[in-house]
Amino acid sequence: PEYRLVIIGDGAIRHEVEQKKKRNEYKDRIMLVGACSNDMVFNWTAHAKVAICPYSGFTLIEAMLCSVPVIAYDVEWHAEIVIDDYTGFLVPFKNIAALAEKMIYVARNYEEARIVAARGRELAGVVFDKEKIQEKESMFYRQALTDSQN
Repeated sequence: PEYRLVIIGDGAIRHEVEQKKKRNEYKDRIMLVGACSNDMVFNWTAHAKVAICPYSGFTLIEAMLCSVPVIAYDVEWHAEIVIDDYTGFLVPFKNIAALAEKMIYVARNYEEARIVAARGRELAGVVFDKEKIQEKESMFYRQALTDSQN
């Protein structure tokens, strides 16, 4: 009873999600906040118990940087930052049953999930360090300019 599902964002399937919510026995615990400001997204994320990031970009990274346990589909680059059971939790792409099972696991093993989330924050902080990224990009552009002049 203490858990709520907060869905942030908007898109083509919003109407379908709203209809499913209306028919759901837990509809009073489901919030569709839609598109919102970065500050609002950060506030929701920072106070979340878990972040479900099935197919996302920066949302996944932001959740990790907030030390929130992350559950993500094993799709695209997610496995590069979400090391299953070490920095977060991965489930097979589009496997809703596995996603639900992992959500239950995290809820029942929350202290363990917080340890995993702390490792995720550490890794995301290293990989997405703004100064290091700028330094690497500057080095790349300097090299490209040098090469083009030769």
